[in-house]
Amino acid sequence: MKRKVQVLLISMMLAFVVVFVQLPISPVAAATPLGEVEKAEALIGIAKKASLRIEYILNEVKEKAAGINITKVERLYEEGNALLSQAKVAIREQNYGDAVRLAINAMERFREARMILASVLEQAEIEEEFIKAQGLLVAANRTLERIERLKKSLSEIQATLETAENLLNEDEIIGLLQEGKVSEVAHRIAEANRLICQALKSMAEEAVPNKMERFMERLQERYDALIGKLQATGVDVRELLSETGLKNANEFRENAQRLKEAIKSVGPKNAKGLMGQLMSLANGLKKLERKAWSTPSTPSESGGTPALSVEIAEKRVTGNLRWVFLDVVIKNTGDVRLQFPNSVYGLTIERKGEGGAWELYYSPMSAQVIVFLEPGQTEHIMVRLNQPQAGEYRVHVQGIYEQSGQTVEAVAEFALP
Repeated sequence: MKRKVQVLLISMMLAFVVVFVQLPISPVAAATPLGEVEKAEALIGIAKKASLRIEYILNEVKEKAAGINITKVERLYEEGNALLSQAKVAIREQNYGDAVRLAINAMERFREARMILASVLEQAEIEEEFIKAQGLLVAANRTLERIERLKKSLSEIQATLETAENLLNEDEIIGLLQEGKVSEVAHRIAEANRLICQALKSMAEEAVPNKMERFMERLQERYDALIGKLQATGVDVRELLSETGLKNANEFRENAQRLKEAIKSVGPKNAKGLMGQLMSLANGLKKLERKAWSTPSTPSESGGTPALSVEIAEKRVTGNLRWVFLDVVIKNTGDVRLQFPNSVYGLTIERKGEGGAWELYYSPMSAQVIVFLEPGQTEHIMVRLNQPQAGEYRVHVQGIYEQSGQTVEAVAEFALP
């Protein structure tokens, strides 16, 4: 008898998971934003599948557990089928609202029948086995859904995803559960998830060197633009560089090139270990830029007044600092046109470090194109920070008055708890 109950358990469990986990049966489904015809047809299709599964379970019960009273279940099944038949007639007569209502009512009957059958299992003192096996099928189904989502967007790991998917072949999983091989099913689910995580981790590691190299390229562009501006305005570049620890104008470029070569040599898995050197390079450039900003520049020949403002119009924090969204407003408050080195108007995020010094924290991805702000013009930039630490931060924007080469900057501070 115990063996019969186990086989019956697996059959019922499969039906419950397929119908009541994968397919919605509550009135919420009616809210799906489809047309009336599509909505009605979809609900009737779901109800038909639910009916077939309940029929299958009833047949199994009658064959393998004849002593169980299922009179009420049979009545609910018949009522559900009657409502389903009326829904089919309604849709043929183009009464789509009635068809939706009748299909939902039919599914309610099937769901109630399912709940009674679950109660019967509980009374038969096999609730623990039912929950365990049902949980495994639910976990396998969720993993398959995850694989399907990833396959649509990540072509780079298709082979790994297909391997993981094959581990969760529906027929094989059902067969294993019917044989009582619960541990093997659990192992397959764990192995499929391990393959997925390994593939995603590998992708992330391979992306790190490319991101670091693009960041370095932006640093070099900023450096070259700064040196060119200083030379154009008659500033003693060599003296300025010596004050920031650089021997000559080429040293920064040489350091960047050596770092590029080091990143390539260590490979994707170890590239993160060089992140400290990259940030040191970025902080060195920031220090040089601050020195340049404090250097007197040639006044405007046209007599205009370059000025810039920045403010945070909105700060939105989600999920315990998991994401922080900033709506940054940049405005040309002067009476001359300002030039910027990229599509985010020279915007960077800085964080106050130990000792109170501001350090570069984040530089948004942007198109490296020259953009302008006319007098009085305002622009919005949306910034998203991923899991920032608590502390003091500031938004920094920097532009140039092109006629004189004068640097114009503005900052807006904010704190994260």
